[in-house]
Amino acid sequence: MNKGVLSSTHGVPGNYAHVEASDDDMSLGNSEDQLHFAGWWRRAGAYLLRIVIPTSFLSQIIGTLVFHNSAPDGWWGSALLWGSFVVVCAVTN
Repeated sequence: MNKGVLSSTHGVPGNYAHVEASDDDMSLGNSEDQLHFAGWWRRAGAYLLRIVIPTSFLSQIIGTLVFHNSAPDGWWGSALLWGSFVVVCAVTN
């Protein structure tokens, strides 16, 4: 019985790894490569690193430059935070 083999794909952009199908998968009629996606914790960490942290930095920088306060109160603070969130999402997308 052949276990799934992890191999890297050196010509593919991003250099992602894939898992080759094992004999068990072939016997079930599934001849496609089995893909393993990131778990919940890795996805949450990626969201924090890509969206939440840059949004807070951007809103604090703009708040400091425009309002001389890193976290302005009231409507302007909310507008600044949501505007930064939209900019960060657009840039990372």
